[in-house]
Amino acid sequence: MTWAEDTTALLAEWGQSLTIARAAPAYGESGEPAATWTQQGSAVTGDIQPLDGDTPNLAAGDQDAATHKILLPNGTTIRGGDRVRAAGWVTGNDEYHVLHAAAETPSHVSVLARLVRGHA
Repeated sequence: MTWAEDTTALLAEWGQSLTIARAAPAYGESGEPAATWTQQGSAVTGDIQPLDGDTPNLAAGDQDAATHKILLPNGTTIRGGDRVRAAGWVTGNDEYHVLHAAAETPSHVSVLARLVRGHA
């Protein structure tokens, strides 16, 4: 098997349905900026793993640090600042803020992300 075939097989076995959301600039009634998150394309199958076996609780104002690595199929379009959400995500659920994405062509896309605890 090739790396690409291995990755495809692993994602088929262990992956879950994920969506990618991207912020579009928007402004409130008084002109303050407010992000509007829109889904990018259709759902993809990916695998989310903690980097060190623990999910740290980062306080506001701390340095951005990756808490999870996400593997996505080769060719997935994703960039820093995007959010990765489990299928069925609703406001208040956890999501992952993308810090870095790298295409490991031809096998997969590797993403470093920070867990964002559920919020309104």
